[in-house]
Amino acid sequence: MMPFLLLLLIVAGLAACEGMPAGSQGAEKRQEARTAEAERLKAEAEAQRREAAERQALEKMLQRYGRKGAGRHTLPAARLLKAVYAQRQHRLLWDSPEAQKHFFQFWTSLPERGLDTALLDQAYPILARHRPPRPGQVIASKASPEDRAARSDLCFSAHYMLAMRSLCHGLQPSDSLALQWRPTERVADWGAFLDAGMDSSGLEALLEAGQPAHPPYRDLVRAHGHFLRRFPAEGLERSVPTWREDSANARRLTGDLLIQRGWLDSTALRSDSLVSGTLKRFQRMHGLAEDGLVGSYTAEVLGQSNQWRLAQLYTALDRWRHEANWPQPFAWVPLPLFTLWIVDEDTLLFEHRVVVGTKANQTPEISSVIDLVVAYPYWYVPYSISSKEILPKAKGDSTYLNRNGYSLKDRNGQSVDPAAVDWSGVNANNFPYTVRQAGGTGNALGLIKFIFPNPHAVYLHDTNAKRYFDKERRSYSHGCVRLDRPMDFAAYLLERDSTHAMSTVRKAIAQRSENKLPLRHGLPVYLRHMSVVAGPDSLPRFGPDLYGQDAEWRASWQPKAEQRDTLALHLQPASGADSLPTALPAEAP
Repeated sequence: MMPFLLLLLIVAGLAACEGMPAGSQGAEKRQEARTAEAERLKAEAEAQRREAAERQALEKMLQRYGRKGAGRHTLPAARLLKAVYAQRQHRLLWDSPEAQKHFFQFWTSLPERGLDTALLDQAYPILARHRPPRPGQVIASKASPEDRAARSDLCFSAHYMLAMRSLCHGLQPSDSLALQWRPTERVADWGAFLDAGMDSSGLEALLEAGQPAHPPYRDLVRAHGHFLRRFPAEGLERSVPTWREDSANARRLTGDLLIQRGWLDSTALRSDSLVSGTLKRFQRMHGLAEDGLVGSYTAEVLGQSNQWRLAQLYTALDRWRHEANWPQPFAWVPLPLFTLWIVDEDTLLFEHRVVVGTKANQTPEISSVIDLVVAYPYWYVPYSISSKEILPKAKGDSTYLNRNGYSLKDRNGQSVDPAAVDWSGVNANNFPYTVRQAGGTGNALGLIKFIFPNPHAVYLHDTNAKRYFDKERRSYSHGCVRLDRPMDFAAYLLERDSTHAMSTVRKAIAQRSENKLPLRHGLPVYLRHMSVVAGPDSLPRFGPDLYGQDAEWRASWQPKAEQRDTLALHLQPASGADSLPTALPAEAP
């Protein structure tokens, strides 16, 4: 009996021992769960508190940075960013690693898209002084974490939106850096661009819609990308002698520079035929005579670095971004390229060589519509030309006016016999006559001209000085644009018109009588100081900075000295301890 009772006692004791730990472990687990829930609620409350503090910090910063006349607290695109953040209840937009990664991918793609980040730094000094922190980068600062997060988010947004705005509408000129943001016809919702930048969804479609639709612009973006990939961005500037000045040195330098610029392989045998053939391709890219010889213009462009050419490309692309979309078809003249193109349905229909104004008589930039063709035109000589150029010749040769078909009219419109004029008392300051040249092959306008309304009295026309079309740089006119093959141009215009035909032009010429033919369907025409266009080989075609317009355009990107302090994005606390990195990473993380 005793063993059985002993066994029962042992079993009961074991059961009691097992029951006590089981209850204790359950209590511990419940305590752990309560602790975990409390920690979760605490973390959630802290996250909500931090998010509220970040929103409050961001809202205060936007109010402070966006105030008019806030000096160093002025924020570029302040009105835009205030509206975008307000619409999103001042939530941070770039606080996720994914969003920051998309930003850096976008930023490092800008040169390929035709926007040099150094130019953004030049136009907006805040971009050079304050870079967004890289993902995972810890910035030492005495400021609160919420303030640091808000400043960082504003920095991302300012960089991104200024880059997007510059891609779609060009860099702001220095006199418009008062930071008023005016959406134009191509971009109606900048907030959508900001959303796309954070996740890259639809970014390319937005950029496609936001950038100029002109085929020459799209072609130039591609040509710029090809140039970047094919040629090194070297900055060596050299003075190159012509072959006439020093043939041996010119030959040596030509080979060296073609290697330096990326045209020749440094390991290739530099035979005269190889260098000459490569030089011809180089000349073609620069609109020069393809003779393989180092003349004065070839020597000039050989001495220019690829950085010089990239500056030309960025300038031309920026000019395009300031343009409204052009209706097709259109004719356009990039003046430094001495060429006119007609584009219809994104297709190049015709190409014409042109002669443009000299540096002293510059052809202006014009947007207009060709609405009148004049066959066998008179030339009503501008007063500046008649008083300064024709008058001295008439005074030195009594037969000059009659021999060249010029007639005189006084201020009352009455004809005057040149032989009856006492030229001794007439000078450029008191020249009282209007000079008109009769139509014909001797007329300075040739046999036909094309009128488009503009305040400069500039037009397209034929010429009796055909020799200038064979020049490398065709800058010889008084401002009007001389056109080779003008009858082909007239045929195109009249074929689009249902009122007139080329037979009318030929009849006027045969009868030697001026005939004005109004066009029902005018052709838009654009004269522009663009020194680079895309060639048929998808590489750029460079021209000279004919009137110094490129240099002036680039100078407009540089803020005036008195504006620089007002452009600071004041991201740092007063202690100055919160310094952001001075450069973006070479590659997206």
